[in-house]
Amino acid sequence: MITRSSLFMIIASVMLFFPVLPLFASDKLLFEDSDSIETIQQKIIHNGYNFSVKPNSIFNLPTEDKKKLFKRRLPPIIVHNPEAEDIGPLAENLGRALPSSFDLRNENGKSYIGPVRDQGDCGSCYGFAAAAAAEGVYNVSTNNIDGDCADFSESYIIWSLGGMSEYGSHFYGCDGADYGYYELQALVDIGIIRDSEFPYTVNEPEAYTATENQLVSFDSWHRISCSDTDAIKTAIITYGPVDAAVEITSAFMAYESGIYEDTNDICSGVPCYYTQTDHAVALVGWDDNNGEGYWILRNSWGQNWGENGYMRIRYDSAAVSCAVAYLVPGNWTRASAESASPVIARRATLKGTVYPGGKATSYYFEYGTDQNYGNTTAAASAGYGTESLEVSAELTGLTPGTQYWYRLAAQSSFGTVYSAASVFTTISARPVVSTAMATALGESSATLNGTVNPNELETAYYFEYGTSLAYGTATQSTSAGTSDINEPVSVNISGLSAGTLYHYRIVAVNSEGASLGDDMTLTATAAPGQEAGDSGGGGSKCFILSVS
Repeated sequence: MITRSSLFMIIASVMLFFPVLPLFASDKLLFEDSDSIETIQQKIIHNGYNFSVKPNSIFNLPTEDKKKLFKRRLPPIIVHNPEAEDIGPLAENLGRALPSSFDLRNENGKSYIGPVRDQGDCGSCYGFAAAAAAEGVYNVSTNNIDGDCADFSESYIIWSLGGMSEYGSHFYGCDGADYGYYELQALVDIGIIRDSEFPYTVNEPEAYTATENQLVSFDSWHRISCSDTDAIKTAIITYGPVDAAVEITSAFMAYESGIYEDTNDICSGVPCYYTQTDHAVALVGWDDNNGEGYWILRNSWGQNWGENGYMRIRYDSAAVSCAVAYLVPGNWTRASAESASPVIARRATLKGTVYPGGKATSYYFEYGTDQNYGNTTAAASAGYGTESLEVSAELTGLTPGTQYWYRLAAQSSFGTVYSAASVFTTISARPVVSTAMATALGESSATLNGTVNPNELETAYYFEYGTSLAYGTATQSTSAGTSDINEPVSVNISGLSAGTLYHYRIVAVNSEGASLGDDMTLTATAAPGQEAGDSGGGGSKCFILSVS
């Protein structure tokens, strides 16, 4: 017989050897810092989660080294600031229709974010999250995509901006940052430079400064209401990636693939955006996933972690929706291409607008038969104003009947920005013709008129005419030259029969083929005061021609 004391001994033994297993299987199990991979896997199964884990360079770090990475923290003084809860211009976009999924890594075949980076053994995640948000917002605003994506300097954030007295108590180097998002405020107040100017380093460098012309600054930053999934989505689709924070668990560190989930699903802080978190990340998209929605989380642990450096994380896990902030684009150089016009066989005029943004700016068009372009127009100045400037460039020597891609580039100290890609198709080099109204109408004659564009090829033209659409009679072939403009041409015809409807049209021929003008008609009718067949007192019959 098992005594009461024996039962307690058995339970204690079980809990000693299987400390993660609860007494009630319906309870969700928390991921603990001391969990092994096997224990994490058991908890995933128990909790009904759908992601996998494996050992990796982060999970395998000694405890003390992990502490160097997860250094997001409460500020020295917690102040509830109502102004910090102003969601800014995002409010004007709330309520817009949102797709069920969106991904800035592949939006209509275009990527607005560069490759994932690795923060190394430095508590600089805040710099990587802020830089990722800044890059994405800049790329979305200026249409810099794929290989043209901006790459900003994390080192400038953590060492240069963090070294300034107004920010240093909130974030600096590898010492992490507090919950105040002062790194975003620094991007508004000062700006950020290209990574090529100050590549990433985990060691404090010598003092580094940037000139004003190198800096890309933002208009403002704003927090998004805690756990407001639609507002976070709207910020991502409107502005670009958002800066967010998470609470790291052993399972988060060991994440391999799938949709991450844990029990940290409530924003319990006061204010709510002070909910405990210890790591900064960026969110670049989402998927509602038939009611099991998740964010696409961009980490800073290199491309070998997770799903090529990314994680799919449930909307409410790891406190990911508690402290989210977004950047508003600044007064940057921008370019926009418009429809090409006119477009003929070998020439086209490209048009667009350039906004210099107060920086000395030049522009040029890239064009070619595919999106590698391969050709550029001569660079020209767009000035340095703060109003949009209409620009254009004429292309010559194009191939007739060919589709061309083009885009407008604007270059300033901010770098080069591009318009969206556009296309036009040159017309065939066959002549372009138009039949015009006949003139000089007589009793049995008329002058047939039209226009011919030879499209720079030796071209001949003639008119066909007759009493039906079969025509049957043609004027003598005449040269229209080799220009590329619409040339007016005419031919006199005679021998027409009074009272008869005639059809006519212009025809032009060159080495590329023949072009036919529209059909038009003219009719011989009796002169006013006389009827057809009336001799008018024995005199000759008189008719005039009408044209239709």
